[in-house]
Amino acid sequence: MTDTELSKKLDRITSEAKAALGDNLRSLVLYGSHVRGEAHAKSDINLFIVVRDSHAVNIKPLLAVVPGWLKLSASAPVIFESSQLERSGDTFALELAEMASTHRVLFGDDPFADFSPDWKEVRNELEHESRQKTIYLKRRWLSTGGKDKAYLPMLRETVPGYLALLRGAALLKRRSVDPLSLDEVFKDLTGLTWFSPNIWNKLRAVGNHHEKIPRAELLPLILEYIEQARAMVRYFDSLPDE
Repeated sequence: MTDTELSKKLDRITSEAKAALGDNLRSLVLYGSHVRGEAHAKSDINLFIVVRDSHAVNIKPLLAVVPGWLKLSASAPVIFESSQLERSGDTFALELAEMASTHRVLFGDDPFADFSPDWKEVRNELEHESRQKTIYLKRRWLSTGGKDKAYLPMLRETVPGYLALLRGAALLKRRSVDPLSLDEVFKDLTGLTWFSPNIWNKLRAVGNHHEKIPRAELLPLILEYIEQARAMVRYFDSLPDE
């Protein structure tokens, strides 16, 4: 998707969101890979909407426009009330920290202008999410039955979630929500004994559909991937709970 194509889609989404929600709409925000400049052909347009009142009847007008957004490669928007955002730092700590670090306001106020993550909760969520993802990764791998043709879809399905965890690790390490590219994330984490930038660069290329790995190299890469995932869990578990 070119920048011009993205701009046209965002203009349409913004216009339709304003028309659908009227005065109830406080903020419309783009976040994720399209803001970081790291989107690929299959990347979703990620949207975050802040409303004054999120009662179903008050966001019901979006039913008429969101299906059209999905056809533009947007995902269904995340919707928060203003007051809900202020109270969600302990339950969506990692997600909100990542949004705060990489977002672009399309309409209204910047909901993250005064946002300060609860870093203790970010650390806890990183440990929880890494454990869950690693359990799933092993199950997903075993479900392939060792069939080479199943490995690439498995990598493309699971790698983006781990890249988000690595980004969270770098934010936590910096104690900052300054924007970070994946190159900067990898640079920040390279000093950690468990982190292998060579492996993650390969996984990143495969996950972003930028590279095809020869069949003979897929299983060795997956074995290294699983070990990196296990090491990540140990790393988050070892961080002080403060």
